[in-house]
This record gives sequence, structure tokens and C-alpha cells, in this order.
Amino acid sequence: MELPQGLAQYVWTEWPACSVLAQLSVELRTRFLRLGKLRTYSREEVIIAENATTTEVYVILSGFVRVLNHTSTGNIAVIALRTVGELVGELAAMDGRPRISTVIAASRVVTVMLDAPLFRTFIAENPAAGEIITRSVVSKLRTATRYRVETGRASILTRVARVLDHLGESYGRTVSSGLLIDIPMPQRDLAALVGTSEKSIYRAYALLERQGVIEVNYRRIVILDIERLRRYADDMG
Repeated sequence: MELPQGLAQYVWTEWPACSVLAQLSVELRTRFLRLGKLRTYSREEVIIAENATTTEVYVILSGFVRVLNHTSTGNIAVIALRTVGELVGELAAMDGRPRISTVIAASRVVTVMLDAPLFRTFIAENPAAGEIITRSVVSKLRTATRYRVETGRASILTRVARVLDHLGESYGRTVSSGLLIDIPMPQRDLAALVGTSEKSIYRAYALLERQGVIEVNYRRIVILDIERLRRYADDMG
């Protein structure tokens, strides 16, 4: 069975090492992608709505998305960023319950959309893929919980350092000067993820730049000194 038109190129794409698609073998990746249909979203378009009863799974092939939750006070909090090679929507596909978060395209996003029954069948018939996807879900839940807890306890600088460290681990690419966080990172998105204002993010960036920890160029961040960043993340300065 051939891959749908436009999908063949993604079988051989070099995905971020921690992503689901990177961890699937070429054979499993091919089987997985052929189950879905290409869908493209414009910047700020809603892909998944919180509390919706839809159950489709989306594989991000290009671009990145923001994962949002509505708080008890009526505010909107960014709890995660997801980018290429990752899945969104898999939890509802697994348990059939309403969506727990909203997912919005933060850039032009290309996805493969899979219906939940096909997704569940694929997991059941391919235990190795099921284990990879389950580990991914657990990791996401742990990370989201950590952000919620740390927002109220740690200093803004510490929270910024922890988020940058996490993004570096997930999306880092080695360049001549250090570790490039290889996704666009607007300050408003980091501010929402950390739970503070853009002005506070600017001040944290400025301090980290003065200390030679990071370099900020428009929406790109290079971690120059990962060990120093982790000392800030551990609140050790």
C-alpha cells in the first residue's frame, strides 16, 4: 500500500531525536503515516478545542503549536509547545474522553490526521510503537505538571531557565556557538508558558545574556553555557 500523495517525503525526514516519529523505525513510521490524511493549518487556527468530544490524533510534520488550558479565573495559560515529529490529541484517542487542552497553530502547521480507531488498532498491532507513544504521553504529563507546580514557587529567572533547559533538551541542535533551540520562540509564548509578563521575560533574557548563558536573536535562542543555565534552573545562580 502506497503512502498518500505528499507524505512519502516525511518517512525519511530527520526528526528531533526525542520525538515519536524519530523513535519509530522506518517501517513503523511508514505504516503509521499511511493511516492518516494531510491537514494544513494557518497561524492561530485552532486544531483541537478544550472540552471537545473529537478524538482524532495529529502528527506534526512542520511548524509548531501551543497547548493551552483555561484556568479557574478565566485566564489562558500555555502549558506546552509541540513541534515536528510529535503527536497531539492522542490522549482523547486512547480513552475517548473530552479534550483536556486547546491546541493552536503557532505558525503554519502541516499535520497528518488519524482517526482514533485506526490509531488504537495501530498501537494494538504494533507493541513497539505503542510503547514509544505511551512513553511520550507520560513525559508530556510529567512536564505539564512540573510547569504548573513551578509557576507558583520558583523565581521568574529560575522558571525561565528551566523552560529553556527543557526546550534545549527537546529541540536543541548543536551549532558552532552552542545549542540552538531549533523552534521559533516568541517572548509572548515563553511568558505564557512561564506564567509571567513579556517584560519579565525580557529582563530574564537580558540577565542571562549578560552572564554569557544565552544569545537571543529575534525568535531564536542559542544556549551558550548549558551548565550555567542548569545552575540557574536549580536556583543556584
